[in-house]
Amino acid sequence: MIFVYTDGVTEAINPAEERFGEERLMQTLNSLGTTDTKAVIDGLFAKIGSFSAGAEQYDDIGMVCFKYHGRKE
Repeated sequence: MIFVYTDGVTEAINPAEERFGEERLMQTLNSLGTTDTKAVIDGLFAKIGSFSAGAEQYDDIGMVCFKYHGRKE
């Protein structure tokens, strides 16, 4: 699985102006424990939403998740 994101993910802020950050991103991805790409995106987007608690964001929040299922012969 490959997860690609824009800097707006790690730079998302909460009302105290704390950043979501790479460590929280990695913890969230690891805690999702799923191989479903949609669940990864939805779960992380929900986590960012609860973290930001309505704080206005100043950057885009973009994510793409790919999963390779192997070569079909």
